[in-house]
Amino acid sequence: MERKCCECNKIGTCVYAGVFEGTRVLSPEGAESVSVDVPNAYVIEPLPIDRDYVAAGGVFSIDIILFGKVSAELNNVVTAFIKAGFTGFTESRGRAELIKVCQIFEDDVRVLFDRSNPSVSGKPVFTYSLSVNSSFKGCRIILETPLRIVHKKKNISVENFTPGMFLNGIIRRVRILLANHAEDVRNSGSDLIRPYCPDSENYRCYSGLGHVHAETNVSGPQTLTGSGERSDTVPYYAERRKAELEKLPEWSRPFFEHDDAELSSKLDTIVINNRKLHWFDWARLSSRQQRKIKLGGIMGTFEIEGDLELLALFIRAGEIMHAGKAAVMGLGKYRTEWF
Repeated sequence: MERKCCECNKIGTCVYAGVFEGTRVLSPEGAESVSVDVPNAYVIEPLPIDRDYVAAGGVFSIDIILFGKVSAELNNVVTAFIKAGFTGFTESRGRAELIKVCQIFEDDVRVLFDRSNPSVSGKPVFTYSLSVNSSFKGCRIILETPLRIVHKKKNISVENFTPGMFLNGIIRRVRILLANHAEDVRNSGSDLIRPYCPDSENYRCYSGLGHVHAETNVSGPQTLTGSGERSDTVPYYAERRKAELEKLPEWSRPFFEHDDAELSSKLDTIVINNRKLHWFDWARLSSRQQRKIKLGGIMGTFEIEGDLELLALFIRAGEIMHAGKAAVMGLGKYRTEWF
């Protein structure tokens, strides 16, 4: 008899659950709780959109990006792909055999698994850096897979798309991925990132500077402190911010040193030009639900100009982490051209 992961008493130590079911948590009683808004720690980048057929005996490749502590489970991820190939893909259940796994660098390729050479058992190296050019006026965004932005449970159309929606979604995704999957950041105890983690009591994830108890009725506009305490203002003085930043690993500080209000003020300055966008319908087969799921989104190019100094790092990180909904399935992949 098959069971859901949430019904298994080994979910806390199960590698599969930690990697592929990471967006769900358990209540103290062991029942399934609500799904919190925490992205899984991986992205599967599919075949090129214009390629929808692989001939028998043909070779194809896909990219997978692992974040944080999940990277240490590479061997288990490889095993999962081997088993997925044996089970089969698409409605026809065409099988595939994993031939090779490589880690791709800017100027090198490193083999980590080779079917024809069992002695190859390399471990991935995680020393990546982001370079951000400060001498630019704007940025051209080239969407390589559909960008799916959802607002109030509705997909944002091409006509209603704004640069603020795009950039705000990237900021939130980058911060939540770091706060929940980068182990040394999550364990730092900083009030700057705690609001981006699931609340251990209420199993909710809130962005901004704090969170509200699930049973609290908030009437009227209010702001929150980092601990969830209600107040009329947020007492974030320079001294407190400096002290909190010092708790974070140095590499992660740039992503948290500016609060939401600062970043929002920059978003208001951004304008969009040379918009060449269209809607692209896409679908995937869900083995769990035994049906096709629509994953359409916005495709094309657009340019953004304005005060991008504080946003550039997030835009560059988003090239790796993707943007929008269903990023785990490869949606929201983009590249940039700065000018």
